[in-house]
Amino acid sequence: MLKQLLYHHQGRIYYHINNWYRGLLLLPSFRQNKADMEAMMGLQEPVEFITDQQAGIWRKLRKLPGLLRTYWYLLRSFKRLPGAAGFFHQQFDTWFTQFHQRPIAEMPASKVLAGIEELDFNFLKRWTIPIINDFQVMMLHGKLLRKWSREPYPAKEIINRLLSRNINLDSLAPNRFYQELIGKVKDDAAFMERLRSGVPMHAWVENNRITLFVFIEHFILYYGDRVAGELKMETPTLRMDPENLYRYLLNYSEYKEENVQRDKDSPFEAYASSKSYRKLRLAVERRELLRMDRSRLFGMYRTLFLRAGTILTEEGILESKKDVFYLELEELKQALRDPAGINLKERVRERREKFEAYARVNPPGRIVLPSRSTRVPLFGEGKLQGEVILGKDLEGEALVYRMEGPIPDLKGKILCAARTDPGWVPLFPACKAVLIEKGSSLSHSVIVLRELGIPCIINIPGLTQRVRSGMHLKLDFEQGTISITEHE
Repeated sequence: MLKQLLYHHQGRIYYHINNWYRGLLLLPSFRQNKADMEAMMGLQEPVEFITDQQAGIWRKLRKLPGLLRTYWYLLRSFKRLPGAAGFFHQQFDTWFTQFHQRPIAEMPASKVLAGIEELDFNFLKRWTIPIINDFQVMMLHGKLLRKWSREPYPAKEIINRLLSRNINLDSLAPNRFYQELIGKVKDDAAFMERLRSGVPMHAWVENNRITLFVFIEHFILYYGDRVAGELKMETPTLRMDPENLYRYLLNYSEYKEENVQRDKDSPFEAYASSKSYRKLRLAVERRELLRMDRSRLFGMYRTLFLRAGTILTEEGILESKKDVFYLELEELKQALRDPAGINLKERVRERREKFEAYARVNPPGRIVLPSRSTRVPLFGEGKLQGEVILGKDLEGEALVYRMEGPIPDLKGKILCAARTDPGWVPLFPACKAVLIEKGSSLSHSVIVLRELGIPCIINIPGLTQRVRSGMHLKLDFEQGTISITEHE
């Protein structure tokens, strides 16, 4: 079960949802936890996978001691979370700083292998605190949905509005950097002219704006792994390609605080004093902090893998260092341990062709085995329907982005995406609105969108199949609908 929580299909990763349900069977209150998990994941079609709920009394009694032990462990862990999460983050931050002080570009194969195993042992196999915190977020969110189910406003809307203001999110640190950087350069005519022209910037800044260059390099040291698609190893990060920073900066230069949509004198503030909400807010803040640590952990692995790719290219085993991302982990380790007689070039070529074919396929958001026919759900007269997070009625031009090619010009556009991650955050400020095909009100990107005050609708089945860049969209935030008009 635990080894098959994910499923690979046509180059994409899916949650193997049946096994997540099997995991919940090990905990008390299966039905309640199942509903809470579905709400947190944003599942639009919950699966009635319940095999153990009608067990006889004796079987239930046999399971009771194990369930009680688990429940006691969770309660104890929740109580210790604030201190434990702080200690975990401090440990991680120290390790991260020391890691990037190493001469990685000069590491031999044996040191690269040792570095990968150190990360495995110290963090990947001890990722307990972030998982427990995620579970607490899930339970607290579900508790509030039930607690406020009889209030005059929908419970989801209350939570969305409360979480859209004044939350201390580490995810927003990159945005604060871009805002500060724009403040430093907006009156620098030469800098802004080069930025808008699209010519390479980083070497020019190093030679002509040394103080600014030091400021940017310090940011890349700590946040250089935060980019769109950051959990894909092959994604070029700011650490690998600093020019991406300037493309993000160009988008951020269009962000104006006065365009932010927020409620004034909101009736939802009355709910902010709830003890359960205060706990949820703190858990969400911890989640964003630990989520940044995960991005950095992936970044450290990426750095070691690229060094391994360089070594294998020099040995003639690969054609280029980035080909390392077409290898399986055990293949990579074996090649580093004993490169004699190994040639992986043909294997890489076959996999590259396969994944290039995958990239041309628009995969479904959900796979059911055995398969069954699916259709794009419509609302009313051909409108798409989604879940409103924040916003007032508006219209504009669509831009569909699939993390392919250069970072697009999003100024005044309605960004449409199949899914997002926290690395998309620097793309958001220039957008008029953001539409997401698959998402959750507790996803990292949506939390940041609320905090930035950018109009957003999520869980829109068929969005990226129906909408193409250049189409004119009308967004109704009262009904949660999207009307599509073909471009001229």
